[in-house]
Amino acid sequence: MGSWFYLKSGLNYRKTAFAQLGDFGQFNDLQLKHLNGKIFLSDTNHVIVMGIQNLDSITINNFHKIVKAYEQRNDFIAARLFCDSTIKFSYDKQLLPIYADSLSCLKISSIIGQVENHLTHKINTLLINSKGVVVNGYDVNNKSSMAEMIKHISIILPGNKKVDSASVKRSKEK
Repeated sequence: MGSWFYLKSGLNYRKTAFAQLGDFGQFNDLQLKHLNGKIFLSDTNHVIVMGIQNLDSITINNFHKIVKAYEQRNDFIAARLFCDSTIKFSYDKQLLPIYADSLSCLKISSIIGQVENHLTHKINTLLINSKGVVVNGYDVNNKSSMAEMIKHISIILPGNKKVDSASVKRSKEK
């Protein structure tokens, strides 16, 4: 009976968390590029946390705390979105710089507006699932919003962590 209780409470937790996620638009339809000019594909089966352009040092510091929890995963990308390719920034190895063209920036603004209307507060981060769908937005300067983002990242990431190699060790047969 106790096992059923814990199993059911875990299932209810996941169902409640999934119910908080939405579909605010396809991110992989946008024209996004890396700093070196290569196309950034968001349909690479990665969960992406995307910081929105104007992040101050406190916000970036809070963003790094979140990224640190998932840095060993090979199915997680933390990125920072820029709508102006002339912006100069200091290199940050934890946040991949991504640039959007003007049309993509308009689409992203629309997505942000939809998320903010749904949440009724301003956001500075988007969560994109492995299918390229924006599922929610967060304010990483707000502790409850940050906790909610960590919960949502954890439930949409696949269950297995990175495995470099597997081997079977057997004693030699005689």
